[in-house]
Amino acid sequence: MGSPPPSIEFLSLINLEAECRRETERYRQGKASDPRFCLEIFRRALHFQPASAAPGTAVHGDDRAVAAYVDEDARALLVRIYSPYVRAQLKHISPTAYVSKRSDSSGSSSAKSR
Repeated sequence: MGSPPPSIEFLSLINLEAECRRETERYRQGKASDPRFCLEIFRRALHFQPASAAPGTAVHGDDRAVAAYVDEDARALLVRIYSPYVRAQLKHISPTAYVSKRSDSSGSSSAKSR
């Protein structure tokens, strides 16, 4: 028997990207997929830390967690992987349709009365 595959936390970003893209394609095809590879990229890119440890915040005794970009390479990888999808989705939504949908779902007619 071969050795077990390495834990996801120890995979390189190159390997995570390949697996994330493969699993995303499987998901889009309606096949069973494993989101752990993409989630690991998010975990590396966004690390929760106390607000007092975040750059530019020097508040003592503040235990609130904030998202901070910790691994710039992982953040850049997220942009490469998901930017085309986000752009494609935004092209299909007109600003007026978006406002109309939001006002319909919230029960508010303020956007319609403008």
